[in-house]
Parts: sequence; C-alpha cells; structure tokens
Amino acid sequence: MTISLPIPAGLSEGTLSTYNGLVSAIPEWVKDSSISARINDMIQLAEDDFRTQIFHPYREGVATLTAASAITLPLDFLSPRAVWLETDPRQKLEPMSPNGVNTYWTFNSTGRPQNYEIVGEELWLSPAPDDTYSVKLIYSRGLTPLSNTNQSNWLIEKFPGAYFYATLLQAEFFGWNDERLSLIKSKLNETISGINEEGNRRRFATPIRMRASSYA
Repeated sequence: MTISLPIPAGLSEGTLSTYNGLVSAIPEWVKDSSISARINDMIQLAEDDFRTQIFHPYREGVATLTAASAITLPLDFLSPRAVWLETDPRQKLEPMSPNGVNTYWTFNSTGRPQNYEIVGEELWLSPAPDDTYSVKLIYSRGLTPLSNTNQSNWLIEKFPGAYFYATLLQAEFFGWNDERLSLIKSKLNETISGINEEGNRRRFATPIRMRASSYA
C-alpha cells in the first residue's frame, strides 16, 4: 500500500520557514493536537541530528583571531576546516594531536606557529607565538536553535523541508506510527542528501557523490 503525505489546507513551504510555523504545522500533519507541548523537544532532537548529517557552506563561519598559546574558540565552533597565519605569504597551520605536540615540540618552544590542536574550547598553537600574528579560522559552526525568541536560522530559511521532515519523524516516533515512519525517513534522507549535494556543487563546482545518510 502506498502511503501519501497530503499537504493540509493552508500550509505551504513559506509557512514552514519559521519556528511558529513549524510548531503549528506538525500537530496538523499528525492529526494530534496533544503533541503541541512536546514539539520543542522534537525540534531539539532534530537539531541534534542535523549537526552530523548536514554539510553545506552555509554552516561555515570565518573568524580572525590573535595568536596566543591558547586561543578561545568562537561560541558556535564545531570543527575546523582550515587554519592559517595571515602572514605574507600565508602559512597554513597543520593539525596535530596532543601526543604529537608533546613529542615534536619542547615545552618552552617559541617561534612562528606551525601546528594547532583543539583542546576543549581552545585552539592551541605550537610552537608558542614569538610575535603578534593574526590567525584565520574557517570552521563548521553549530546551528542556532529555534525557539519562541529565535524564529529562524539559515537552515529553516533555505531548506524548510529538512526541519519539517526531521521534526515530523520525531513526532511519529513519539506516537509509534510505524506505517508512516519509513516513508518520512525516506523523504528526510532525500532532503538531506539534496542539501549536501547542493552544498558540494556550491563549494566545488562539480557534483560529488555523497555517502548514504545514517538515517537509513
């Protein structure tokens, strides 16, 4: 039997591009107003999954930092993409594990930094800077969570379907609607795959085959 997901009257992609629109839409889709009190939890669970599922240039941030032995990372930092010194010519900093740093650099080493490591919420440079340098950091950033006071972020603005299907999936899990789960998971996988492919076209100008989503 084919299971369809008809769009309820009055809903469109535009109405799903804000937190309030999403909160209003989900109970109508699952035809259960009693879940309204739990939708914020469902959105949060969806956002937790987005961190490891969605890769797109829109989620990247750029920061210019002042070099020090330990530099506080941006609050929305998730992982580094590129780190370099703003020297002439630019000097790329290579990642190194804490064990590697301890083996390669002595405790009191100073000079122009060549390596970096991520320790907790800090970026550590080795050797310790011997002068004032600017460090450019390109990084993957976290998604600003949706809420009553934060109605939008880049993902729901650009790709509202991702938020919709991911939240709907959590709602169906909550109600254990096994008949619709597989269809919604398939639509979510398709949506996330499309976002990642669009991101790779934007970044590399040629299509790159993405790995299968772990939602499957």
